[in-house]
Amino acid sequence: MTKREKQIGIGMLAALAAFGLDQWVVQPYWDTHTTLVAAISKAQSDIQDAHRLFNTERLEQPKWKAMIEAANGLKSERYAAESQAEKTVLQWATGLGVNINNLTTEGVPKAENKFLVINFHATGLGSMQAISRMLNSLEIGQVPIRINDIQINSRREGTDDLQIQMLISTLCLRPDADNANGSHPPVAWLPERGNHS
Repeated sequence: MTKREKQIGIGMLAALAAFGLDQWVVQPYWDTHTTLVAAISKAQSDIQDAHRLFNTERLEQPKWKAMIEAANGLKSERYAAESQAEKTVLQWATGLGVNINNLTTEGVPKAENKFLVINFHATGLGSMQAISRMLNSLEIGQVPIRINDIQINSRREGTDDLQIQMLISTLCLRPDADNANGSHPPVAWLPERGNHS
């Protein structure tokens, strides 16, 4: 074998060794590294989400306690909750110039965590200013009322004579759930202030 052939053979062996090193050592290392980086990033994101949830619960706890203890707060009986929600909607509407001409419960209450969600459908008439004030009052009040959907239509073109249709809901404690005062608030259901859509 000539010197040139030996050099070519050594070069080929070196190339094969480099290829094998890349395929069986370097590439698996980088694949593992990439997987670990992604896993660490996800774990950090999960930790941040958990911290946000804990902070939200801590901030909402006083509101939850006030809602449980207030005379016009969360009720433990379905019909008391229905009556309170209906009375609140009618009082705010009448006081602010909105004429509610229909307010009825819809379907049967749905169980959600430790609560029953009671749905209502309401229709009424009023000006834009009166309707806006009523919606704001319902959202910021102590009575647990959520506005789920709103449709506002003009009764006569070019006038401030509007008809409103609302889907709203309230809560009451489920009788079969553990609802001691120390229970955690339902963070996901707490009213989203300022959201009217």
